[in-house]
Parts: sequence; C-alpha cells; structure tokens
Amino acid sequence: MLPGAAAPGPDGMKMRISVHLFLAPMMSLVEFHPDISRLQLFSSSIDYKIRIWDLSSSKCVAVLDGHFSAVTSLAFADGNTLISSGRDKICMVWDLKTRESKRTIPVYESVEAAILLPEKGDFSQLGVKKQGLHIVTAGSKGILKVWEVATAACVYTQPVPFELKEEASERSLTQCMLVPERNEIVTVSVEHNIVFYDAQSLQLRKQDKSIRVWRMNKDGRVICVAQGLGHAHGVGAVSCSRLKESFIVTSSQDCTIKIWNIPESLTSKAKAALISSPEILHAKVTERGHDKDINSVAVSPNDKLIATGSQDRLAKLWSSSDCSLLGVFTGHKRGIWCVQFSPVDQILATSSADGTLKLWGLRDFSCLKDVTEIEEKEAQAKQEEQIMKEQELSNLLHEKRYLKALGLAISLDRPHTVLMVVKAILKETDGRKHLEENIVRLRKDQKEAVLAFSVTWNTNSRNCHEAQAVLETLLKHEAPDNLLQYSGIKSAVESLLPYTERHFQRLSRLLQASMFIDFMWQNMRLADTAQQEDMTL
Repeated sequence: MLPGAAAPGPDGMKMRISVHLFLAPMMSLVEFHPDISRLQLFSSSIDYKIRIWDLSSSKCVAVLDGHFSAVTSLAFADGNTLISSGRDKICMVWDLKTRESKRTIPVYESVEAAILLPEKGDFSQLGVKKQGLHIVTAGSKGILKVWEVATAACVYTQPVPFELKEEASERSLTQCMLVPERNEIVTVSVEHNIVFYDAQSLQLRKQDKSIRVWRMNKDGRVICVAQGLGHAHGVGAVSCSRLKESFIVTSSQDCTIKIWNIPESLTSKAKAALISSPEILHAKVTERGHDKDINSVAVSPNDKLIATGSQDRLAKLWSSSDCSLLGVFTGHKRGIWCVQFSPVDQILATSSADGTLKLWGLRDFSCLKDVTEIEEKEAQAKQEEQIMKEQELSNLLHEKRYLKALGLAISLDRPHTVLMVVKAILKETDGRKHLEENIVRLRKDQKEAVLAFSVTWNTNSRNCHEAQAVLETLLKHEAPDNLLQYSGIKSAVESLLPYTERHFQRLSRLLQASMFIDFMWQNMRLADTAQQEDMTL
C-alpha cells in the first residue's frame, strides 16, 4: 500500500488517499464489500475468476472459481453471501465464509446483470410468495426474470410484445440496476434505450402527460428547449411537420389530438442558442378524435393532412389547418396500431391488431388492397411446402436414408426434428459409426447448424448423450483452425462447458453409487455363502 497525500473532503475534513497495486489478469469488474469494516475488494478478470482482495495488505486472499465465461455483475445479499452472474448463462451463489459455491442457478441466457430484490416490500405480483433471497436477471433475451435463490426456480418472467430470441439482438439488455429511493428498476438495452420499471410490478412508469422538444448541440449534448402540457392522459404518439419546422401533432389516451405551433425562437438557430430554460408550448387546436385511445398519428408529406389510428378500429383523416374531419377509414376488426402516408401516392397504410395491413385511397377512403391476404396465401403455400418436407423426412427415416434425412431436417431449422434423426441413427447397430459417417459428409453450414442445435440439446440431461456424440464427431474430424471459423463458435463453447461439466459430475456420482451398491451386494453374497458353509459343517 502506497500512502498518498491528505486531500480536502466533505465539510473541509481531511481524507487520506491510498493507492493499491493489485497484480492479476486484466480486470473487467470491481465491487467493494458493503461492510466497510472488512476492507475487501472483489474483482473479476478475463480468466473468469472472482478474486477477493484485502485492502489492508493489497493481497489476494481468495479466488472463487466456477464461471466458464465473463462475470458480468456481483451482488451482496448480506455480509456472507455473494451472487455473481455471467455470460455462461448461469448465476452462482457463494458462501463468503467457506468461499465456496452454495448453488448454481441456470438462467438459459447470457446474463449481463443480476440485482437483489429488497427484503421489504410487496413483490407478490412478481411471484414472490416466500421469505428469502430473490434476484432479477437481465440479459440477451431482452426481458427481466425473477428467481428464487433457495430453489433456483424462475418465479416470474416479464411479458413482452416481441418474439424472444436465443442469441443477442437489438433488444438485449446490457445493464440493470435498482434505484431504492424511487423503488424503480432501470434497464439499458443494446439500442441505448433507458427504461424505468416499477420494482414491485416490473411495469413501465406512468407518463407525465407532457410533450417535450429536444435539440442536439454541436458537442452532442441533448437539451430540452420546449415543453407543452394539456393532455389528460399519457401521450401515445407524436408527429412533426415535414416541409418546415412549423408544428407538432400529438395524440393521447384521452382520445384527443392536439396541434402545437413551434415558435420562431426555436426554429431560428441564433435565437435558440440564447434559450436558458424550456419554452412553454400552447396547443393551437384540440379535437376529440376517437372514442378510445389514439395509438398513432402521422403528417402527410405536404403538411396539409393528418391521419390518426385508434383502438376504436377506425382511422381518420384531418385537415392540419383547423383539425376538421375529412374522412373515416373503416374495415379493421381490431384496434389500429400504426398509420403512415405514402411518400409518392395519395395512399394511407394502416396496420391493426387483427393481423392485417390495409392500403387506402385518400380520394374516396376505400380500401385498395389488403396486403395480409397476399401474405396469408404465401404463408399457406409455405405451410404446405413444410408438410411435404415433413412427409419426405418421414419416408427417408423409414428407408434409413439418414444423410438426406439429416440434411432435410436441418433445412427445416427445427432442433427437435434434427434431434429425432440423430436418435434414430444412434438406435441402429453401430449407431455411433453411422452418425459419424453422416455428420462428416455434411456441408460446413449444416455442421454449424448441428453444433448450434447441440448447444440446446446439451442443456437437458435427457438429450445430452446425443449432443455429446455430435460434439465428439466434430472435434474428432474437424481441425481446430476449421472449428474456429464456425459461426458462433465462441458462444457455443461458452454455453457447452458448464452444462457438460455438470453432466460429467452427475455421471461420476452415479458411477460411485453403482460401485457402492455392487460392493454391498458382493459383501452380502460372501456373508450368505459363509453362513451356508457353517450350516453344512
């Protein structure tokens, strides 16, 4: 420890600044122990290990080894319990007294953050029914999950309006933290969106019913230059004039649309630079446009028309000058979520919760085309093609033409179907040999697909034997340099390692138990034989 100079602290107090030198592989994460009397620092490095440092001596006093990929967060449940998350799709619970792992929680996605739910508070909406530790995880799937630490069970999964993906996507979460003072959970996504949730329900925080205008300075800073109030409920949609910076249109859950004029002080760069506080906007026109929530609003390319779409299943056309109604588009069976003007034709496009997309003429308000009908025909043709392929696959399996069956199953992009083919091959005499021969003859892209499927199979003990058989073949016949060229090889290895080790641990325990049973059986036989000999004598 290198002593430093005294520096002024809060309220004029003197603080002693110390510099510590820690020698370890490159560190990616550091956290202080919450109990300041312990003087401990926790770090994680590129070797996936967690180290505990004594700040009094600047020495490493313990190493927690259990993760097979980068450790992304550390959370202290109490003075003697640590929870770590990692990109190996697990969270680990550590006992800081014994400095050993107490429990592993399989999360089945790359975890970027794990936070503890407060001990006090009503979290029944999140599936919390018992006292004890509960954590919230955020990761590659883009959703929040609540886990009961004692049972390693997921008690709540946040409902989302999008399809979940196994791999990282633009919706993936990169950070998550608890704000105790506001009882909120904050998340950050790959798209750089910051979202605030109520900690007790994981619902979005309510809107403040305002409209705000923002300007980006040359240095990249974004500041609020204007604010408008007037809606009775949350603002659901906003659209700006397109020819000039002259007006803004907003729609709300209060069933109204408002047109706001943008003052010259905001459009003039010279005057905008002098603005010290947000200007107050006033609505030029307010019109109750629908009977239910207005979900979408759009301004036409010439700034003369405004279109709105609502939960009342109607789209409407308005004049931007005085917000007078020009026409109504009827035909959707459920609420309309989006309206858009064509940039070249006098056409309005609408999409609805009934699963249809319609194109409307602005002259007579008639439906020109239901794009969904075309898509439904294409989907039907695709479904028929899928049925034909599945029938062909069944025939190939019956005829034991496994190479073609394997290729066809991969083309269907169904991991379970490919698994069924692999199981059928392994049931044959010399199944391992046949599987090896067929996999070797696959194309590189097909081998990549089988490897990706094996990662999923390997998470289930029922299918781990098939996954390990595929991996054995690939490792045996593919050179390391070739394997490194596989798409997603790094994430595949990171996902395979922890589950593979658990499978081998399970098999080792089973082997030990079977050897013990065999030992007991042999001893019982020997005792019985000795007793029979005594009776004979």
